[in-house]
Amino acid sequence: MIDYAPIDADGHVMETDDELRRYLPPPFEGRRALTALFPSLDGWPRSTRKLPDTVPCLQKWRKFLDSSGVAGSVLYPTMGLSMAHIKDVKWATVMARCYNDYLYGEYLQKEPQRLWGVALLPIQDITAAAEELERCVKELKMVGGVIPAAGLPRGLGHSMYDPLYQTAVRLNVPLALHGGSSQGLALDLYDSFVKILVMEHAVAQQIHFTSYILDGAPVRFPTLKMAFLEAGVGWVPYLMERLDEKYEKLPQQAPLLTKEPSYYIKNCPIDFSCELEEKIISYVVGLGLEKKSFIPLIFRTSDRRSRSFLTTYRIFAREKISPNRSRK
Repeated sequence: MIDYAPIDADGHVMETDDELRRYLPPPFEGRRALTALFPSLDGWPRSTRKLPDTVPCLQKWRKFLDSSGVAGSVLYPTMGLSMAHIKDVKWATVMARCYNDYLYGEYLQKEPQRLWGVALLPIQDITAAAEELERCVKELKMVGGVIPAAGLPRGLGHSMYDPLYQTAVRLNVPLALHGGSSQGLALDLYDSFVKILVMEHAVAQQIHFTSYILDGAPVRFPTLKMAFLEAGVGWVPYLMERLDEKYEKLPQQAPLLTKEPSYYIKNCPIDFSCELEEKIISYVVGLGLEKKSFIPLIFRTSDRRSRSFLTTYRIFAREKISPNRSRK
């Protein structure tokens, strides 16, 4: 019997330039708009896929939470997922602070018991990213940080990220890798957006997950909590087997590891998001990964979905996760 209210682990806000401009720090506040504040995710016309919606995003969240039985949501950016594509390092720092102040002022401060935020980090400057994470956790009560999966200069296991990882460990907050852009993922040969949607999240997650494990981040930071989001969980067993197989052949190229890669995946605080519809979840649970899989609702306002989500979730927890594991 699933008698508790779930928390959405990966909700989104739909930040707009008009909203963000109110939070630009000096000397940028009040300046005339020439182009969008964040760069395009990847050139595909994502913003034209749906009809205009004038209902404020916070109002939609409140309506959903009131009607669905979901206890609350951890909020992530949408256009801000292009953060890593910003070329100007100083502007990246400005936009990270702008977005984080916006998220706090428009959502977290108004719904502190049901909406929680993760800090958008200017990964172009790791010292600035670590400082922004600390500011957001201590001053804005955020619960972690988000790293965009596309546009990073190095794989997620590279030592360049160590100052950020050290800060996250000291603050005892998680970091999350979140896709959203197809730039730099060798998907340019595709000629339709549906193909991009199939591949962009999964490819980006696997690129950085491979680096995170083989470059030894779990060895350097065994208590760092890292989440890989919005690509489902079906790729994880496949990559676990591949990592173990290749490590067995070339262990000298992963010198920090003393055990096979799957050991670190199972025993370090590394988590994955899964989708309600994934048929492979039962198999993933059988591998001992049930404590590492959580559900992102990917909130889309729909009265029908709002009413049915909790029922669907409880069926999912009962049928795909054994009763003695479903609450972990």
